[in-house]
Amino acid sequence: MKKNFIKNLKKNKKEHGLIKAKAVKNFKKEHKLFFQKYATPLSENEQILCMKIYCNYKILPGNISKAILKIEEEVANLCGISRTTIKRFKQKYAIDNFHVELSSSSDEDIEMSDEENIISKSKKNKTKISDDFKNKFIGFIKDRGEKGLPTLGSDIQAFLKEKHKIEASKTTIWRTLRRFNMKFANIIATDKMKERQDIIDRRKEFCKTMMEYWKNLNYQIVFLDESYVCKNHCRQKTWKYADNFNFFKKPTGKGVRIVMIGAISEDGWIKNSFQSWIANRSDDYHRNFNKENFYKYFITNIIPELKKPSVIVLDNAPYHFIMEESNFNPNKASKNQIITWLNENSIEFNDSLLLNDLRNLCKKTWQKPANILEQILIKDGVEKFGLPHILLYLPPYHPELNPIELCWARMKNYIADNPCYKIKKLTEILIPQAKALITSSFCKKVCNNAFDETHNYLKSDFELIISDNSFDSNELSDDSYYEDSDFSDQN
Repeated sequence: MKKNFIKNLKKNKKEHGLIKAKAVKNFKKEHKLFFQKYATPLSENEQILCMKIYCNYKILPGNISKAILKIEEEVANLCGISRTTIKRFKQKYAIDNFHVELSSSSDEDIEMSDEENIISKSKKNKTKISDDFKNKFIGFIKDRGEKGLPTLGSDIQAFLKEKHKIEASKTTIWRTLRRFNMKFANIIATDKMKERQDIIDRRKEFCKTMMEYWKNLNYQIVFLDESYVCKNHCRQKTWKYADNFNFFKKPTGKGVRIVMIGAISEDGWIKNSFQSWIANRSDDYHRNFNKENFYKYFITNIIPELKKPSVIVLDNAPYHFIMEESNFNPNKASKNQIITWLNENSIEFNDSLLLNDLRNLCKKTWQKPANILEQILIKDGVEKFGLPHILLYLPPYHPELNPIELCWARMKNYIADNPCYKIKKLTEILIPQAKALITSSFCKKVCNNAFDETHNYLKSDFELIISDNSFDSNELSDDSYYEDSDFSDQN
């Protein structure tokens, strides 16, 4: 009988094009008992048919609310469902309560609407904004946000009108934005959200270069970094009985600092690269490192252990830049020194130029001192493998592109879970145990994570998607953790 109901509705529409009010009452008598007896849930198509009937009622002018109530009851009785269900269908299909056309007679014929127009027939000329506009809205809001401009409904209204020739009310825009999971929230007033352009440019160059070497099977990627751990390192929280009962015994202070340095590839630790020692300074751990010690470590512990052409990735710690000596550096020179250098090199300039302008003029012809580490790597790589080793520096403030940071974090988490508070046990037992957790499978996973981060930055910065099927990031994967670091004067 339920199928009969649908069939009869369609038959009336096809044969007569109209459903008279009297015919509606006959449907009610024939099918109400069936729906009430079996309480069969209506399918999507049957729900739409109910809304067809509702949308095509015409009412007398007067009290609109009572008229709407009467129509809902009529349709509910016809379909054998409650008025609450009708109201739920109206909400589901975005049917406005006041969509019904006014008429001078309630006995006039009711014309069925086309299926494709049922949902959008809530008002004359109602505008529905497509889901395709979501990314356009996000882009528009982002562009305004980067300029420090707030985005209001009127701004989006103007954007739609000017760029896409769409007339939309503020209510329509509000509903659309809510549908796109956006919200009208407080502005976070901070300059930290804005990235410096020079950092963005360095990130672009780094990611582009790294992706070339990720896909080059002739090269291995080596990530080198430094970190530290304190003698009293442990978790900051624990379960306890009450504030007055402190059963946790821990020494005060952080204790002596142990400095660590190491290098990994996707195959695990580079042989002989991991070193640790007791720091001889208690301030910023970066000060436990200097160029002389780093150079010695790099020459004796890294370069001899490179078994194939390699890309060495370092952060921007000052001691990682070991440059040839130079008597002139425009970034550090005074104005008189810059003027003297310009005169010695017969470069014309205006005496009214400011210091920054003079420095920029110098940089056009001044050659930076050569990087000693880079020269050694190139020579060693060509002699051993016929291909030079490559030295790359991370863009500032991007530790997520250096997977060894996750290795340090995993080691520190292990030490924090098993605190000993004894310097001898920490150096001889805990640190070697923590180092053993950094397996080749774990290194493959963190390298895979770095690849994904690099790929994501490429997509956002260059607006391109790498579609080269010759390299699959899943090949890197198998077993995850964070931090920053440095190198020390060893006694």
